[in-house]
Amino acid sequence: MAVVNDPAGTAEPAPAASSTDSFSSQWDVAEKPVSNYGDEKIFTADYSGTMSKTEFMAWWKSMDLSVIRAECEKMAAEAQELVPGYTVTMYFSYGGLPLGSANAMNGYTVSNFDLAKAWIK
Repeated sequence: MAVVNDPAGTAEPAPAASSTDSFSSQWDVAEKPVSNYGDEKIFTADYSGTMSKTEFMAWWKSMDLSVIRAECEKMAAEAQELVPGYTVTMYFSYGGLPLGSANAMNGYTVSNFDLAKAWIK
């Protein structure tokens, strides 16, 4: 029989990070070249983290849709700040699978993530 003691005492586990702590850092955002449609610019936000599809689906489902929408709308608004005078539509995806989109225009944002419901169940 062996007994192992931690000489510094029992270490407390690190607190779990909130699922939105680094939401925006999980995406590669890019403006699509030659994507001007009048006063609209198109951006893509492709998931760039390390989660497998199963892990990503669990992560996505662990968040309230209002939180997802707020985070994605914030990202679209930040992109819109880079192109003043344009409306921004940002399309979100995981490995080519569509999640939905967020729009930013003149301080107003809106989003729709119904597409994610088709494959994240």
